[in-house]
Amino acid sequence: PGTQVYAGSGVDRLSRYQELSRASTDDKTRVLREGIAADHGNILQIGLWEESITNFLITAYPNAHFVGLDRDPRYLSAIAQKHPGRELLLRNIVNWPDYYQYKGKFETVVLGSTFHAIYFTEGPAKARQALELVAGLLKPGGRLIIRDGIRSSEEMRAISFRNPETRKAFVQFVKDFKGNRKDPDQAVVP
Repeated sequence: PGTQVYAGSGVDRLSRYQELSRASTDDKTRVLREGIAADHGNILQIGLWEESITNFLITAYPNAHFVGLDRDPRYLSAIAQKHPGRELLLRNIVNWPDYYQYKGKFETVVLGSTFHAIYFTEGPAKARQALELVAGLLKPGGRLIIRDGIRSSEEMRAISFRNPETRKAFVQFVKDFKGNRKDPDQAVVP
């Protein structure tokens, strides 16, 4: 138990992260199973590098309209080979020219192991923009599942915003929680 610190080359760290990510697949599928509504309808997964999660979403919800989005064609190609006929988009969430076609179309959006990469490679402003864009993809009452990391706590928290005051309270919570940020005083949401 406790935080594991792993030093090594970038390739070594990525390999280790991928190993830990694969080891947490059961936990991630549990979070998804609990978070996706019975009337799942349209599901968007942003970031497809965790193929086991994509496979789970497609097989566990075979009647859902699944859309996968990634900026790396290798991940799209791997999913297209295993699951032909799925709608796969080569896009960057923060630079998505035809975004308006998908706005308000999804009952569920899964943002998995992607958000931290946006934050650390493109900065907090782009991370904030990505959250705003993702929120706009949801139908009213839709669910956003952010599952970013290799292991969650034993308890899952489901948060939904039925009114602006609730959202404000959540934003304040995020600002107050310093967490694991480059700049502890920089909140990730507007």
